[in-house]
Amino acid sequence: MRCGRGPTTAWTRRPRGSFPPVARCQQTAVCGTVRRGNPPRVVSAARRRTDELFVIWSAARAEANLALEAWRARPGRDGYLVYRAAEDRADAAEQALWELARPLSRTA
Repeated sequence: MRCGRGPTTAWTRRPRGSFPPVARCQQTAVCGTVRRGNPPRVVSAARRRTDELFVIWSAARAEANLALEAWRARPGRDGYLVYRAAEDRADAAEQALWELARPLSRTA
């Protein structure tokens, strides 16, 4: 069976060079759906890193918000310490995200 095109039989074979405008399979998830001149979008490593840090920051921010709500519901030293630790993690993740997004000309 050819990738994404069904079984090859005498009735489905095409003459050499008369393939439809679909790229051959190259072990990708979009096998058989890539049109010529329109390669699959490759996400850069910097973009993946930014997305990863955004997810980390978002989770840390959500955790800090939950800790704040818990501390407000039951005030006390322990609740405050948990909240501050979560807030510090969220701040550190936000700082890392900002540093990654900073233009290279400003880092020198």
